[in-house]
Amino acid sequence: MRQGQITAVVPLLFLVGCAYDAKPISTGAVSIVANNSQKAPGRYALVVEPGDLNKIIRPRGTNCAAHTYPLNMSEGFRASVRATLANIFEQIEDVPAALQGDTLRSAGYRGQITVRGESLEGRLVAIPGFWKATISTTIQLAASVAVDGPEGRIVGKTVEGIAEREADAGPLCSGGAESVEDAA
Repeated sequence: MRQGQITAVVPLLFLVGCAYDAKPISTGAVSIVANNSQKAPGRYALVVEPGDLNKIIRPRGTNCAAHTYPLNMSEGFRASVRATLANIFEQIEDVPAALQGDTLRSAGYRGQITVRGESLEGRLVAIPGFWKATISTTIQLAASVAVDGPEGRIVGKTVEGIAEREADAGPLCSGGAESVEDAA
């Protein structure tokens, strides 16, 4: 490669930017409000459909604008739903697809829980400071929850969660991944 070609390629590398993968951990919600202190008795079939819970989080504004933060919550969503529902229901069993009323009864299930990921939104802002910069991230997730018995729908609701986190921006805005992970 000649000197002129090298001079032209190097600036392009900086314009491409970097993608820092955010890998959220899965956790179950432990502060579940229930009408009584006991778990719902019986066996329940569980269908979890993560939907499209993958998003590329792009910074707002010009700070860190050359960077992106891909966020994949599909697998973490599945594990988090399972861990949360284990706090509410006596016994849950994963099933690959929704079961109908007669099939539920014949399989010995008391009901079926279906949780579907509906939307994922993210907002990331790099905030310059005097000595160091920080990155602030807001992640918003919506999911639909339905509980069906052999005779039909018992509960149907859409739930939403919002979390905000800040992290040190780090070298070349790498701290954005930590901020996105923590918020997710």
